[in-house]
Amino acid sequence: DVLGSRGLGDVYKRQTKDTLLELIRGTLSTTIYNQGVYILNIEEILDNYKRRMFHAGFFYYMLVESGTAKFMINCHSLTLKKGDMLLVTPRMSVSLKSKSMEFNSYGICIEPSFFDSLAVGSYAYKSLYNAGSMTLALQLDNDDFAYVHKTLELLVHSLTFNYPVEMMSHLVNFLLLQITKIVDNQSARSSGKISRPDELFRLFRKLLAEHYRHEHTIAFYADRLHVSRPYLSRIIRQVSGKTVNIYIMEALLSEAKRLLTFTDLAIKGIAESLGFADQSSFGKFFKKGTGMSPLNFRNKNQTSIE
Repeated sequence: DVLGSRGLGDVYKRQTKDTLLELIRGTLSTTIYNQGVYILNIEEILDNYKRRMFHAGFFYYMLVESGTAKFMINCHSLTLKKGDMLLVTPRMSVSLKSKSMEFNSYGICIEPSFFDSLAVGSYAYKSLYNAGSMTLALQLDNDDFAYVHKTLELLVHSLTFNYPVEMMSHLVNFLLLQITKIVDNQSARSSGKISRPDELFRLFRKLLAEHYRHEHTIAFYADRLHVSRPYLSRIIRQVSGKTVNIYIMEALLSEAKRLLTFTDLAIKGIAESLGFADQSSFGKFFKKGTGMSPLNFRNKNQTSIE
């Protein structure tokens, strides 16, 4: 149990906090993931404050596995059941009104600083929270439920065993892209259309995931998407707040860190697998992005997870 259970009821009663984030920071055990993302059963905490409304102070994504629960979110009453997903932002007010005995859920809490550091953070925020009518909860079909549930299982496993921050970032980025895709698909079905910039960004991300190991230039992605390089660059920055080159660099660095940490592949082999001309050019790229050489990074991180 990541939250722990020793004497939490007494701790709750002694504390008065303005936000759930402050409350959680004061009550979580040392198993809290110190980079800013952790497993959280929000209903267990709110159950101790049945008549109190809290500002969240964090981003929260909860998928209901069974049972029902009634929440008050920003003065809107929401009854959640299996297959529903609750989306909470730091400024939202949250209160639990009731829950059934069989209620069970997966919940991931993301602190704002961690959210801001994510490669898709800006895009996800714009897609999910800058709309005229903000989505408080999603109703997932069976396929989407299974899709998201699997990612949350991987996150819970990784958080339980305190995996490196690079893996957490990768999984949380993937979760956010899953959620934004579901929102976009539901919006497209209801309105019959999706904006050209958002569709281009989605296609770029899909293309990048398939080719980043060997294609490192904006020209390749622009050509494959049948748009000019300036247009692609402008649209990606407009939608996400980041450049095409930054996305390529982050994808390469993330995979390089994974290979250095979790495999025994030689650094020369990693350089070749990621499309670099030689080990030297890979080393310069990696040091520019991380501040250390591939060998130093490997020595530090393989030691830390032994």
